Amino acid sequence: MYKVLLADDEHMVTTGLRTLIDADADGFTVIGEAEDGMQALILAEELTPDLIITDVRMPVMDGLTFMKELQRKSHRAEIIVVSGYGEFEYAQQAIRCGAADYLLKPVDSDYLLEVLGRFRDKFNERSPLPEGDPDRLMLLDDWLAKQTAEELWNWNEEGIARMRRLLTGELASEKAGAEEKRRGAHAFLAGLYQELREKSGGACCASDPAEYGAEETLTLPEWLLDRLDDAARQVRLSRHWGYKQLVASVMPYIESRISDPGFSMAEAAERLNLSPAYFSYIFKKAESMTFMQFLSGRRMEQAKLLLADPASKIYEVGHKVGYADYIHFTKAFKKYVSMTPTEYRRQRAGR
Repeated sequence: MYKVLLADDEHMVTTGLRTLIDADADGFTVIGEAEDGMQALILAEELTPDLIITDVRMPVMDGLTFMKELQRKSHRAEIIVVSGYGEFEYAQQAIRCGAADYLLKPVDSDYLLEVLGRFRDKFNERSPLPEGDPDRLMLLDDWLAKQTAEELWNWNEEGIARMRRLLTGELASEKAGAEEKRRGAHAFLAGLYQELREKSGGACCASDPAEYGAEETLTLPEWLLDRLDDAARQVRLSRHWGYKQLVASVMPYIESRISDPGFSMAEAAERLNLSPAYFSYIFKKAESMTFMQFLSGRRMEQAKLLLADPASKIYEVGHKVGYADYIHFTKAFKKYVSMTPTEYRRQRAGR
């Protein structure tokens, strides 16, 4: 299955495209929808689609800027622009930004399916099924492990089901004996785990599973699918844990910059070689709050500790926690603590 990302601020458009593609576009599945270019950029980095269908006019980040960002990041997805603007200038700009096709709204369903058929043929030529000895187990080919890892990592349920059927069919075939099937299953799992380790930065499938032995109560196909299910569970856990690990790695740097009024999320993102938009996305996933909420909270908690010292001046406390302006600090503190710094200090003194 080739993965499609939809980007359009008109909900009816994305719903119609999803329905058409999932029902009638053989070989394609919609993996995500975005309402603006910024969200689309985050999803493109997260989901690695093969094909993106995007509008030109969208809020936050328009389609042309979105495509330029994809080019800058060397994203390999093919792009179809679907727009209500038929002017030659828009089409020309879209082509310059990497669009492979430009369709006008309302989209003709038959024509879109024809366009998708051309892309399917193009993708098949780019990544064909492996060819070779028909009597050789496909389990022994790197392609199968790589493709299964890709489907698992992007959580493409239809693709995962296809891989399960393929594995079951391989082990049920008569083109290999029991020992070769056992070796093939081990080779497949070793390749799968290695792919998932690389994708997760070591957070997933840290060690290869134990080999299938004579004492095993499951049949070889049952054992292999059980190992595949275990890998799937690890992927689901590591996707979230991986965000936490990544954010945790930059936390010492963030803490060291709390007192700097000029410190921004972009600097933290740069430490990880991530775009600010994607860093914002994974930070919220890991910490269940935005970066600015976290930074403001840390600064206010530090300010509360500093205010406990009656000798410290309030404006000095503000400076030490990253607020160059006294009024801004006072407003931020009151919003967080529900009282001004002066009121907070008096309350503590009266305890």
